[in-house]
Amino acid sequence: MINFLKKILRFQHTHFPLPLFIYKHLFKIKLFYKLFYKYYLLCFDTDANYNKPNTPEFNQTYWLSKRSLYWHYAHLHHNRFSKIVDKVFTDFNYLFENKKVCDFMSGMGPYFKDKKFDLMFIEGNKYCCDVLKKNFPNSWVINGKWDAIEKYQNDIDTLFISSGCLIYLNHQDIDKFFKITNKIKNFIFIHEGTDLDDFSSQYTGHNYWNFEKRLKAYNLNYSNSKIYCEKSKKHGVFEFFVYCQKNNFV
Repeated sequence: MINFLKKILRFQHTHFPLPLFIYKHLFKIKLFYKLFYKYYLLCFDTDANYNKPNTPEFNQTYWLSKRSLYWHYAHLHHNRFSKIVDKVFTDFNYLFENKKVCDFMSGMGPYFKDKKFDLMFIEGNKYCCDVLKKNFPNSWVINGKWDAIEKYQNDIDTLFISSGCLIYLNHQDIDKFFKITNKIKNFIFIHEGTDLDDFSSQYTGHNYWNFEKRLKAYNLNYSNSKIYCEKSKKHGVFEFFVYCQKNNFV
């Protein structure tokens, strides 16, 4: 019975998906959230995994599509990393206040919706950019690929990166990322990176990179920097990884 119901819901989401304007409002209602989240999980699996190639190329195509907005709306008000980010906002507030902050590959910017920081967003999905422009009218929204940051690194004090931004890059691209951001003084990574050798998850195909060795190799400010991090108990992945200038300390 359950498998039959799954087939019906997969068919419905594939061919007759809920209109986005209805879908996004359902996740605002706490009463419906837990029940509807189970439906969302099936929708996401249908879009991104079910009978789909698990390759970086396919995954990047999916995240640039309008269909990925179903994922973004599901995580806009109830985000699985919110507690980690709240801790970072509290403990490293000096990396946000009076700083030019860039939310890199930001989706809809869920962590900053109630913040008054000086924000810039760089996002590859044009549909997410439309939402960002509406929700952050006083911020700079840039629609571009991940390497667009090379043009703007002189305008950034703190680069904020949340899970899902660098996991699809290959070895050549991850090295390029750190080369073209070598002037940025402060980095905040949420659920990204590892202190182990670079590795790929067998289940997801996601790549987890050793950030410290690349910051040491490429970042111009490494000798005057300090690293704070907290490692996940279940994986060889950081819950957060903060790289910042010593003169920021308070």
